[in-house]
Amino acid sequence: MVKDDKQFFDLADKKAEESSEWYRELPSELVKEILVKGNKLLWTVSAEGVSLYFDGYMDEEKQKEPIMLSIYFDEGEELFTEQYKNRETDYLIPFIGNAKWEVDVDGDGKRDSVYAKKSKY
Repeated sequence: MVKDDKQFFDLADKKAEESSEWYRELPSELVKEILVKGNKLLWTVSAEGVSLYFDGYMDEEKQKEPIMLSIYFDEGEELFTEQYKNRETDYLIPFIGNAKWEVDVDGDGKRDSVYAKKSKY
């Protein structure tokens, strides 16, 4: 799926540094911590790209939902093997908690922020 792990995590670190919502260690450091503890990295692939999920309970902030960071196929064309970059016209995007996705919803070629807002009934 990912051709070069180092390049992938360099891009993930850069996205985390640029994000106003990322408050933790960089993804590459979190992955090292996860693997040292003998745990596995949780990730998914969608029609848009690859998403990494980090446990919100790993630090003092104690978030209930996982923290998600997505690397989209068009952000790193050279990073992904071709067979996984299949563009479907209809597909499902998983939303976890307050996760945000950047998706071209109106077909103008630009990514729009899409998120689910929890509400109390």
